[in-house]
Amino acid sequence: MKTTSWHMFLPVYSILLSTYSRVLKWLKRNRSALLLQAAVYAIMELFDSGCYPEVPVFVSGTIVDKSGRTLSGQTAEAFLISVSHANPMWSVATSL
Repeated sequence: MKTTSWHMFLPVYSILLSTYSRVLKWLKRNRSALLLQAAVYAIMELFDSGCYPEVPVFVSGTIVDKSGRTLSGQTAEAFLISVSHANPMWSVATSL
């Protein structure tokens, strides 16, 4: 069996790190639920392409204040609606 050196993955890792950093900085400024919606959409696209078998996906959101809202300002109901387009519906949880 041929051993693969981890060094060959450094360019890809660098690109991923840079991309995730930019997205997280944007999310911190804007407190958006768009990242979760985009992630759910991307997962559905992969499943639909036939390249990946459908597997269970766990979606979680955190209610951060007494008004029952997420960091992006969504109510628990709005959070559920924002991910309900996923087909099949996976496990969705919230924490307080």
